[in-house]
Amino acid sequence: MISVKEIEAFYWTARLGTLQNAALKLFVSQSALSKRIQSLEQLTASPLFDRKGNRLTLTPHGETVYIKAQRVLASLDGLLAMQAPANKLDRTLRIGVTELTALTWFGSFASTLRKTYPMLKLHPEVDVSSTLKEKLLAGSLDIAFIQDFYVDSSLTSIKIQSVQYGWFASPGTFPEGRQVALPEIACLPLIEQTAGSGLTELTRAQFTSLGIETKHVFGSNSLAALGGLVEAGVGIACLPVRYFEPARRKKKISQLRTKPKAPTASYHAVFFPDDYATLGMSIAQIAAECASAW
Repeated sequence: MISVKEIEAFYWTARLGTLQNAALKLFVSQSALSKRIQSLEQLTASPLFDRKGNRLTLTPHGETVYIKAQRVLASLDGLLAMQAPANKLDRTLRIGVTELTALTWFGSFASTLRKTYPMLKLHPEVDVSSTLKEKLLAGSLDIAFIQDFYVDSSLTSIKIQSVQYGWFASPGTFPEGRQVALPEIACLPLIEQTAGSGLTELTRAQFTSLGIETKHVFGSNSLAALGGLVEAGVGIACLPVRYFEPARRKKKISQLRTKPKAPTASYHAVFFPDDYATLGMSIAQIAAECASAW
């Protein structure tokens, strides 16, 4: 008889492309995973994968089994959601968040999640959106909160919040209250997060669309460090308005009135559509509620 563990082993190996990624996803050894796939191949009486180095691709038979496995796991997820109350859900949730999320509403989110799912073990990881997406696709994360710029079509995506950004400089860089055009900003060093940051991609796209060349100064992936560099007069940076409002009120940094305005970023919860999808939807809802209060 085919077991759920064998179906999961096959499905996630097919989804993630390697035994290593699938084993990491399922918290099992590669040898145990390989034995489960071999057992399923014997039961279905045909090879499921073509093996080319470390990469595995589905055979025609494997593609047929994959579709059936996907349906089985989706149905199982629905049944588990019906029979197991939230306070009995015992699993580890590997969740990826950007620094802005970690600095703002993540504390409230973690607290609410513990109350809703007291047996759920939370393992957060902080990184830029592009890296979090790649880790999710590789199976080392279960869910991530990232900018929509990096949302992949293979993932379920639920909008969590919109964040307004603004251009900031040290006080006195420009006359207070005067409207500043983007070409004027481009004449000064532009302090950015590293490539892979959704914010960096947004601001570069805005300059590129206007045919403006900029002088890039890579500062840090730390928002606090970027703010410190702006305060020190190193250059100009695009920063989340609400988070830096206290520094602006203290006149440590100055928000510029620009034309066009700085971009607004949309953040989404993303996860595989058939990996505990019911739990993913619940977590996204909790995240949206906590983010709306920030």
